[in-house]
Amino acid sequence: MSYTNAAARPVDPAGKLYATIPQTCERYGLGRSNLYRCIGRGEIRALKLGRRILIEIASADAFFASLPPAGIQPDARDRRAAQAAEARRIETRPVPSRNR
Repeated sequence: MSYTNAAARPVDPAGKLYATIPQTCERYGLGRSNLYRCIGRGEIRALKLGRRILIEIASADAFFASLPPAGIQPDARDRRAAQAAEARRIETRPVPSRNR
């Protein structure tokens, strides 16, 4: 993501400041309904130009950057595998010698 010198505002690599609904959905992997919901809640700014709705790319970038990381926990099989690997690592750890 590059920045303009004048406003220090993020700009699309292609130089665009706005994108259509389909372009925005494609760019972020978001469905139309979720995008309209984000616009309605004011999380992403949009403009109406005739019949078209244009999404401000900087606003969408800022919204997605502000989202918290996914706190996905591994399922039980992964936890058991990790615990078994840790147990094997501990068992094979060399015992320090007591040479004085």
